[in-house]
Amino acid sequence: QFRGLRLDEIVWPVVRVIGVGTLILGFWLVFIELDRSGRATFLVSFAAINLVSLCGLRVGIWIILVGLRSHGFNYQRVLVVGSGPRAKAFGESVHRHPGWGLRVEGYVDWDQALLGQQVNGNRVIGVLENFLSILDDRVIDEVVFFVPRRMIDQIDSCVRACEVRGIRTRIAVDLFSLDLASPELTTYLGVP
Repeated sequence: QFRGLRLDEIVWPVVRVIGVGTLILGFWLVFIELDRSGRATFLVSFAAINLVSLCGLRVGIWIILVGLRSHGFNYQRVLVVGSGPRAKAFGESVHRHPGWGLRVEGYVDWDQALLGQQVNGNRVIGVLENFLSILDDRVIDEVVFFVPRRMIDQIDSCVRACEVRGIRTRIAVDLFSLDLASPELTTYLGVP
């Protein structure tokens, strides 16, 4: 899936695979009876043809998908839980990048007083108490939670409800106030 990927993230895996394939082919060519210039020509031709064709194919698919999504096709409906500054920034970013193929269906918040109000051109359509009915009444492909640290334990049942329904869930947790540092998300042995 190319949704949300940069061009280098699409091309780099192809370059790696072609590099490994070229090395394997180069090793194999040692045993074939060709002169040196024939081997080099064959190896360079193999790498160039594969690189151009595979990268061209992937970039072409990416361009077509971005174009379709920019015109309102092949989009995913996103429900945003939260209406604070980070949730608003996410909604604005989605609206600025139609090629991502995301459409904010609405916001869900903890505060009953916000029900019906507008956030980035979308309404607050519910509160956490009626989260299950929102999932049942609407077509939702993905739910993004913008949760303050103190409320992370309150979304457990909502995350489980999404999991049962096969809805992709993302949780943007503000764990630390990093005004002075440059935060970087990494993994250790596959664990974030």
